[in-house]
Amino acid sequence: MPADTDVRIRQLCARLCVSKDENEMRTLVSNLRLAISEYLSRARSSLQTKAFAIREMDIDRG
Repeated sequence: MPADTDVRIRQLCARLCVSKDENEMRTLVSNLRLAISEYLSRARSSLQTKAFAIREMDIDRG
């Protein structure tokens, strides 16, 4: 997984834990949802690529 997405999620969580402003918290939660969605999308894509490569290796081995 891209480290930048992981770092962004950690930063957003840290900011959310100390925020006292409701509007800021809403914005942070929204941004956190987007970051988590991006992270999961990339994870799924990575797993699909790996699964495809494994199937191709199995076919080549016959």
